Amino acid sequence: MSDKAEPTLNETEAAHELEPSGEVTGETVEEAVAETLHDINAIKQELEAATVKANEAQEQLLRTVADMENQKRRQAQELDK
Repeated sequence: MSDKAEPTLNETEAAHELEPSGEVTGETVEEAVAETLHDINAIKQELEAATVKANEAQEQLLRTVADMENQKRRQAQELDK
C-alpha cells in the first residue's frame, strides 16, 4: 500500500499553508479536496489490486486442497488393492 495512507494535514491546515493570510479560499479548499480524492482513488485502486491477488491466491489454495484430497483418495484406493 501507499505510504500516504494518512494525510499529515487536514484541509484547514493545508489551506492556511497555502494562504499565508489565514483565509480559507474556495480554491484552496477545492485543491485540498481534489488531492484527497486523488489519494482515495489511489488507495481504492491498490485495494482492488490486492483483492484480485487475494482471490487468485484463494482459488489456487482451493485447487491445491482438492488435488491433495484426490491424491489421498488415490493412495487409499491403491492400498485397498
